[in-house]
Amino acid sequence: MNLRDPATDLRALHALAKRVRDSVQPPPAAALARGQKRRVDRATGRRIWRATVHWSLAAVLAAVFVFVGMRLVSLLRPVPELLLYRIEGGSVLSGGYVQGFGGGGVRLFFDDGSTVALTPGARGRLQALETEGMRVIIEQGTASFDVARSKEHRWFVEAGPFSVAIKGTAFSISWEPVSERFELRLEQGTVVVSGPIASGGIVLRAGHRLLVDLPNAEALISETPADPSAAPSGRSLN
Repeated sequence: MNLRDPATDLRALHALAKRVRDSVQPPPAAALARGQKRRVDRATGRRIWRATVHWSLAAVLAAVFVFVGMRLVSLLRPVPELLLYRIEGGSVLSGGYVQGFGGGGVRLFFDDGSTVALTPGARGRLQALETEGMRVIIEQGTASFDVARSKEHRWFVEAGPFSVAIKGTAFSISWEPVSERFELRLEQGTVVVSGPIASGGIVLRAGHRLLVDLPNAEALISETPADPSAAPSGRSLN
């Protein structure tokens, strides 16, 4: 029976461990750097992803709050009702066109107290401005207006290329498309007439009469005399 020396076995074990250590090469510095960078990128990516998710949720919540707030404001805000009216001497056809019966003209009575009267032969149409008010378009002839003052409704009148912004006024307006003559007589209040006559519009006050002759490029403002026998005084816009 052979007995092995323990010291000899220990030396052989140390020699084997040394050969194993010598055979294993440490990773190069570049590889270590790449590994460290991957670990940093993974950690940074997780932080950026979390921050992006947090900001996205905040943006969504902010948009929801803004939408809900706008809806509440629109629901709480008082909305004027559409102007209702009744008509005498005619009817309103599709597209808002006013058609008269007989030869007595047409009268419209609005629920805000305003009235519109079209003389026989006049052509016009109505155009509701949703909840804002009413637009009346005179295509030919003469119409008179008595518009009640209102904080809720606005009124506009168009005649040919002219537009009149009115609020609480009484006046008559005429437009002849063949001769291209426009006339406005203001009885009460103030109006602003816009069109191919002057830049910025023309302000008319009670008692003023505006006459425009487009073919001759002439416009005249005169004052309606209190005495019918008195001669009118006027000023040209040319």
